[in-house]
Amino acid sequence: MKTKLALIGCGNMGGAIFLGLSKKKHSFEFFYYDPDLEKSGRLAGQTKGTAVKAMADLKSCDLFLLAVKPQQYDAMAAELKNALHAEAKIISVVTGISTPTLQKTLGVMPIARVMPNTPCLIGEGACAIFFTAMGPAEQRIVKEIFSAVALVFEVGSDDAIDASTAVIGSGPAYFFEIARIIAGKYATLGIDPAAAQTIVKQVVRGSALLMQQSTDSPETLRDKVTSKGGTTFAALEALRSHRFEEILNAAVEAAYQRAKELGR
Repeated sequence: MKTKLALIGCGNMGGAIFLGLSKKKHSFEFFYYDPDLEKSGRLAGQTKGTAVKAMADLKSCDLFLLAVKPQQYDAMAAELKNALHAEAKIISVVTGISTPTLQKTLGVMPIARVMPNTPCLIGEGACAIFFTAMGPAEQRIVKEIFSAVALVFEVGSDDAIDASTAVIGSGPAYFFEIARIIAGKYATLGIDPAAAQTIVKQVVRGSALLMQQSTDSPETLRDKVTSKGGTTFAALEALRSHRFEEILNAAVEAAYQRAKELGR
């Protein structure tokens, strides 16, 4: 018998998760709800699922994956609560909504709070999961869902999800910003701007793949590129003199503190 899995909010992240899962061998029956019926209908067509016109039509579902924006949560929760049965289980990827808040506003105890990131859109994501009141069988099902699009690891608290928000959720933007800056500087050195972007993207891709496939630590890989007195050494000295490590640490800390502020 298939597990009935409902998606509430059919935007990029929710869509990426369900599209990725639909391409793998699975034991789910998909249901979709979004105020934009075109979005839910399109996703249903792509994944052989069912789009519904109201949350009340999801009462037979077993698992509910919430993928709305934080500012949409309160209105969504008030409506969804009436559609949930006693055995319902919640998976939330809504930034800043804590496990106690999910339980209080939805009246459901089994919760999986998940922090994925945008590379899930290409099946190369990362995500952290915090489980509360979910049995081993349900936990395996949740991990199966996200393993379709991401590397999954389990954490032990809401606070760890907030920390993961600062690295997993916000992390891609740090690398995109570094790539933007380097490509821009490369263009000022006489390289065509479009070519500069293409080359920097490949440098980032190759470096990421090397780091992933190597047994060396990032520090060791860095040292293997660096000859004392050479060009890379000069670049790293410039980064140190401008307190690059402190800047990145501050960025992660700021994201973490903001996640705590948003949490409720």
